[in-house]
Amino acid sequence: MKTINIKTRLRPIRFGFLVKPNDKKNISEIFKINTCLWGGMYNPIIPVFNRTPKWWSDSEFLKEKPKDALNRYLDFFEPDVLVECGEGLAAHSGYAENRIISLDQLLIAQNDEHRWKDFGQDVYDLYQYLYDTEYKYSHRDPHDIALIEGDTPALDMVASCIFGGFTSRENYGYYKDVFKDTFSPTELCLDANVLAEFYSKGTSSALGMANSQIKCYPNHHKDPALFVFDINKPYDLIDYWNLRAVYPKRIVPIPKNWLDELSEFCKQFIIQNYRPLPGNRNGVMIRPTAMFSRSIENEEVENLFNTYIRVEKDGANCIQNWYPSFDAKQYKGIVREQKPLLVAKEKDNEYLVSETEKLTKAEALMPEFADSYSGNHKWANVIQIRNWGRDAINTVFPIDFRNPKYPTPYMGGEITLSTTEGLVLIPRSSLGKNYIEIDSCTDAISKWLETQGISTVKSDAGRATHQIIDTLGGFWGVRALTSKKVIDGLNKIAMKPSSKTDNVNAFKNKMNSAPVNRYSATNSFQKLVDSGAVEIGAELKCAHCGHPNWFDLPKLNYSVQCNLCMKHFDFPKLDTKNSLTWAYRLIGPFALPNYAKGGYSAALSLRFFSEIVGDFNFSKISWTSGRELTYPDQKKIEADYILWVQQTSAFDVNSQARLVFGEAKSFAKEAFTAKDIQAMQELAIRHHGAVLVFSTLKNKLSDREIKRLKKLAIWGREIDRKSRVQRATVIILTGVELFTIDDLSLTDAWKKGTAKHKTLAESHTYQLKDLDVLADFTQQIYLGLESYAEWWQQKFEARRQT
Repeated sequence: MKTINIKTRLRPIRFGFLVKPNDKKNISEIFKINTCLWGGMYNPIIPVFNRTPKWWSDSEFLKEKPKDALNRYLDFFEPDVLVECGEGLAAHSGYAENRIISLDQLLIAQNDEHRWKDFGQDVYDLYQYLYDTEYKYSHRDPHDIALIEGDTPALDMVASCIFGGFTSRENYGYYKDVFKDTFSPTELCLDANVLAEFYSKGTSSALGMANSQIKCYPNHHKDPALFVFDINKPYDLIDYWNLRAVYPKRIVPIPKNWLDELSEFCKQFIIQNYRPLPGNRNGVMIRPTAMFSRSIENEEVENLFNTYIRVEKDGANCIQNWYPSFDAKQYKGIVREQKPLLVAKEKDNEYLVSETEKLTKAEALMPEFADSYSGNHKWANVIQIRNWGRDAINTVFPIDFRNPKYPTPYMGGEITLSTTEGLVLIPRSSLGKNYIEIDSCTDAISKWLETQGISTVKSDAGRATHQIIDTLGGFWGVRALTSKKVIDGLNKIAMKPSSKTDNVNAFKNKMNSAPVNRYSATNSFQKLVDSGAVEIGAELKCAHCGHPNWFDLPKLNYSVQCNLCMKHFDFPKLDTKNSLTWAYRLIGPFALPNYAKGGYSAALSLRFFSEIVGDFNFSKISWTSGRELTYPDQKKIEADYILWVQQTSAFDVNSQARLVFGEAKSFAKEAFTAKDIQAMQELAIRHHGAVLVFSTLKNKLSDREIKRLKKLAIWGREIDRKSRVQRATVIILTGVELFTIDDLSLTDAWKKGTAKHKTLAESHTYQLKDLDVLADFTQQIYLGLESYAEWWQQKFEARRQT
């Protein structure tokens, strides 16, 4: 049995509403529907257009295409379900059909009860729960709850966006009635004074009540901001809605049309919030920002700010006339905005995994207020699998929330999505357990490749690599190989034409002369002996034919048989000096010639990504040793190792799992041939954006290797026109990286390298763990290329001059 940790978090289903940015009727309806959905305030509204409007971006040169804008929002918010507010709006989303519904379908009644059809938890049970637990009791300070509506269609839309509203559709008016009966709100008509009073008093609204029982943990530090918008521009309201979903409680909406009445409030907001950042000793200030919507021209921004918002306080005035990008991608170690973490409940438990039964039952979570028999697909459980042991259990899943094929849901009953949050399970039933299939790393990668029509088998070199890692007890034990002396010593023994043995004392001295990792409990010699990489025995010279014979300890006896002449002879009791040698023999993969068929280099490469790049908390990896891949067109390509590397943030938010293919070599002068380069390039063509790693145990590449790899690296830097991602990320690893031992730190290893190593290590310490940064730097060091940024600048300048 193996032990794994499963962290389960309950949150509402996240809907993504697709709507045309000027569709006032449906936009207003979206605000009201989300008032009736638990967690509705965090559901993004994604504008969809056929032609990029002028207001969308200030840059004419970098005009974003409609399809790219849609998918950027989808990648950032990762909606569980898409709601189309118009036919065909989800056509370019890539979502599975069973998770695309229309606005009308979301509101279809079931069994004569006016409830949501298939997805999402409404507020009916929540209202009852809040009343029973809090609002039916008399308080010294009465609850301040308001129902704020507008007296014109435009103001009604604004009120619904900021405070929530209720749909007037037939048979659904009861939500408003239940809200009023339960909370007895003050009913107000929206104007500038109501808005200012609401902000000052912190009054509760219908939208706020719909988001009760949810804890929101922002994944960022955002200074408080005023968002100035135009009441008559519906896409400004969409922008505010999404800003609030990402930066809850940090954005205060201010209608441009009421700036005269709200000017004093805006100035007081800036003065009160401009203060030192708590706990910071360097004089860093919280700087409230005046953000202006995309509908307001830059020329008008300055005038509005100076007239109504600017304060007479040095350093306090800050204008932002651009809209956040909401881009989930990471660029060269720079983390962009991230959506907040929503938690209604969470549990963190250990579970036993059987060697034969891979299916694990984890406790499913549901809201306290929900009816246990309320129907299907009402909320989401987010699962994160963590393995604190050394077993090769898969904990990484390539992010695919649109139309996922791996992992498959248990018996098809749940929707299972791989997202940056973890595995999102949307249970079919409100009762029971979450059933999770636990795979080995190799099985997980193989299953994922099979979903793309790619079959795999382990190669001979792959078997050797896997046996080396298993024999040494995982990557912790592979540290015993982080020395050229150790590997050379083992290879010399393996290259002997007859027995793969070495005198006990001679072997011990060779191994002990290698550097010792201070974090390892044993040195290389003891680790190799204890793990069974070598075994002790006796080398006896036959008394009849003189042939040297090896006998392990269990086979020693007073009389032994020569394996050449087949005659028996006595164990030497007197002439031990000439006839008996106690020796260590290499066994298993360690006895293979040519550096265990490249297994040492591959094992050290995998260990590099696990311990040096991963560093236990920076990223997670799943790996498999060498495999031969057969594609649907029957093309066969072999990789010496395959990885998923998934880097994480402080809040357990995962980046996209990077697919890594590795080519591992030992000390050959011409290690990376043209054939090797061509095979790796073919992998990149078939897997857009893959990371290609060339690992060698030597410290320097030959001129011809540099020429070949440089050509591939430059090709990889280009953007593929079809997929619109970088063709490939090329990383070079040499003995400098693979033999890293001190403090498990690549920075320390590079500081002991060449001048180029040292310069880059001192200027970029933490970022070395980012794969894109590592690729950039290793290309500069080993291939003599300019930095990625310089290369792109040169291309940009050349394009401008043509």
